[in-house]
Amino acid sequence: ITSIHLPYISILVLLTFFLGVLIGRLLGLDKKLVLLIAAGTAICGGAAMAAVAPIIKAKPQDLLTCITIIFLLNAIAIAVFPVAGIYFNLTQEEFGAWAAMAIHDTSSVVGAAMIYGEDAVESAATLKLGRTLWLIPLILFLSYKYQIKESKGFQFPVFVLLFLLAILLGTYINFDSQSLSFIKFISQSFLLCGLFCIGSQIDKKILTNISIKPLQLALILWIIIIPSSYLLIQAII
Repeated sequence: ITSIHLPYISILVLLTFFLGVLIGRLLGLDKKLVLLIAAGTAICGGAAMAAVAPIIKAKPQDLLTCITIIFLLNAIAIAVFPVAGIYFNLTQEEFGAWAAMAIHDTSSVVGAAMIYGEDAVESAATLKLGRTLWLIPLILFLSYKYQIKESKGFQFPVFVLLFLLAILLGTYINFDSQSLSFIKFISQSFLLCGLFCIGSQIDKKILTNISIKPLQLALILWIIIIPSSYLLIQAII
C-alpha cells in the first residue's frame, strides 16, 4: 500500500503548496507568511517552516506565529484522527496513509498512528518520509529564487538524511527480534518526548497575538486536505 500511495502524496504536496500560495495571496497575507504556512502544511510542519524561514528572511515573530498555529492543529490531529479512523473503519495501513497525508509534523503523524496500531505506524512513517523529502527541492528552489549564494544563510534539514540512513540500515541489516524491540522502544520514547516539547512551545501570549488571516489560511488548507486525502485513499484501494 505504501508504494502505491507515494506518487499520490507527491501530487498532494505540490497541489497543497501552490494552493496555499494562491489562497494566501487572495487573503492579502504577507508573502513570507504565505510561504511559511504553505510549506508547513504541504510538507512537514514546523520543520519545513524552520528550514524555509532563514532562506526567505522571515521575521522571528512570523515564524513563531506560524509554528504555533501548526502545533495547535497537530495537537487536534493527534486526538481526533484515531477516533475518525475508527469511525470510518479504516485499516491500520489506510489510517497510516491518511495520517501521513493530512497531518503536518512527522512526530504528530507517528503519534496519531501509535494510538491506532503498530502497522499504522509503519505505513505512516514510510509515507511521511516520502512527503518530507519534498523539503529538499523546496529549499533548492527558494534558495535559487532568493539568490542565496552561501550555505550559511540556512541550515540544511539533517533529519532528512538521517531518515534515509535509517531506511538503508533497515533494508540491508537484519536485526534480531530483541534488537528491533529495543529500537522500537527507544523511538517511541523519543517521540513522546518530542510531542511533550512541541506542546511546551505553545505560549499563551503568542496565542492571544495570532492574527486571523494566517490562522484562516492554515485552517482552509487543512479543511481541504483532510477530506481530499481520505477520498484519495479510498479511490486507490
